[in-house]
Amino acid sequence: MNTKDTLYVPEMTLIDLLRRNVAAVAQLKAVVSQEGYLTYQSLEDRSNQLAHLLLETGVSPGIT
Repeated sequence: MNTKDTLYVPEMTLIDLLRRNVAAVAQLKAVVSQEGYLTYQSLEDRSNQLAHLLLETGVSPGIT
């Protein structure tokens, strides 16, 4: 167990941990600008859209 009250699970990937955290605070503001804000859930949705677009255009790990 780490110094927080949350149990560390070695089998969880960084992506798993981020998704779990997003689910816990989904409607809180993650990014704020003069134009408005994005919640953690909307930021997660947009990052997934970008990842899928990049994959569709041929970008993959190791490609520069």
